[in-house]
Order: sequence, then structure tokens, then C-alpha cells
Amino acid sequence: MINFRNLTNHRVVNILGDRGEVLSISRERDCKPARIRSHQITLRDHAGIRIKCTVVDGIDDLPDPCPGIVYIVSYLVAVNANRIDVVSPNQFPGEYLSDPRTRDTLMVRSLQAFPTRRVG
Repeated sequence: MINFRNLTNHRVVNILGDRGEVLSISRERDCKPARIRSHQITLRDHAGIRIKCTVVDGIDDLPDPCPGIVYIVSYLVAVNANRIDVVSPNQFPGEYLSDPRTRDTLMVRSLQAFPTRRVG
């Protein structure tokens, strides 16, 4: 059995199933959201406009892989984690159901992963 752990900024992530059921995954009170640690460097200046590059230095508060646990994190954390056990709420068109201005609770139809190795 898979257990989901909410490491997003959202207090609750709701996932709407194919049959209309809703799986609600709450963030534990003492749990810190996983976050990207980064800095920026200036690549060049073009006609007085700086072009910068964001460099990811690491991820804070993302636990090591644990059998049977899938971590739900922000899109940026999931993209940079390169792990099959790290997913984000799918905000692809048609998959995202919540008002993006609502930070407390999120409703999606699915989760998405960004592993570097081929899946399936």
C-alpha cells in the first residue's frame, strides 16, 4: 500500500478520483514544506535589461526515499528531485480544479512525477 505525505505549502491536497471520490491529504502540523534552495547569477545585460539564471543549490526538508511513501511537493521541488517517489499536484490544463488564488486547499485530478529514468 502507498501512503502519501503532503510536503506542499497547501494545508490540504485533494485528489478527485475517476469515480468522484476525493482523497484528501493533509499536511501534518509539525511538517515543514519541502523547498528549493537557490541563487541567481547574471548571464548578460541586453540593452539595459539583465538576463539572470536561477541555479538550484539543493532541496530542504525532503526526506530520503522510504518504501511505501510518496511525497507530494511543489512543482519546482518535484522537477529538481529527480525521484519516482516525489510528485506534485498536476496543474496541467484539465487536471487542476482549484482556484489558483486559494493557497490553503488544492483540488487536482492527478499527481505528476518527473523522474530522470524512464518509467513504464
